[in-house]
Amino acid sequence: MSLKRALPWVLFLAIAGFIGWKLHTSQFDWAGFARALRAIDLRLIALAILTIYSNNLLRAMRWAVFLRPALKQAGKSRIPWWNLVGSNFIGFTGLAIFGRIGELIRPLLVARRTGQSFASQVAVVTVERVFDLGAFALIFSVNLLLSPQLQTLPYLHKAGYVIASLTLTLLIFVAAVRLAGAFVGSIVGTLVGLVSKAAGATVKEKILH
Repeated sequence: MSLKRALPWVLFLAIAGFIGWKLHTSQFDWAGFARALRAIDLRLIALAILTIYSNNLLRAMRWAVFLRPALKQAGKSRIPWWNLVGSNFIGFTGLAIFGRIGELIRPLLVARRTGQSFASQVAVVTVERVFDLGAFALIFSVNLLLSPQLQTLPYLHKAGYVIASLTLTLLIFVAAVRLAGAFVGSIVGTLVGLVSKAAGATVKEKILH
């Protein structure tokens, strides 16, 4: 067998040996793990898997919606959401393996699949995070404002008003960008340009994206 063919097997055996050594020296409670496996509710496991997979499908649908303006501007037809499912699964797998740096895998794959620039897909990720942050802030602030248990904590309760205000500000900004993106980009770019013209131009460009 040639060295080129043997190399993958050597790597596989080395990784398997390393994993075996770590398991042997980790003092892992295998008996407790076996008891936990016997006690699991398979229905809840199936529901959790269904929830995770449905989340990826919904994210693919949302990404397809966010792509429409860029595709329309480029004179291209819409991308069916199911064409983006694979990129989402691979992207989130990379995120789980490599951490936050893996966040760049998903926009890179979508950019190659759709023929769009990588920067435009990073902008889509930014918009995604705005909506994710808004949803989280809404849930968090509503709980802080309405939960009887949390209302006994005055400082935490006041934080609910602050977070609700920030969420409303974020909502107004997103709506303004959607309705008058060029105007908002020009205003923000001009304000940032008072400090740095290059940064102002970059911010304006990112808002338009």
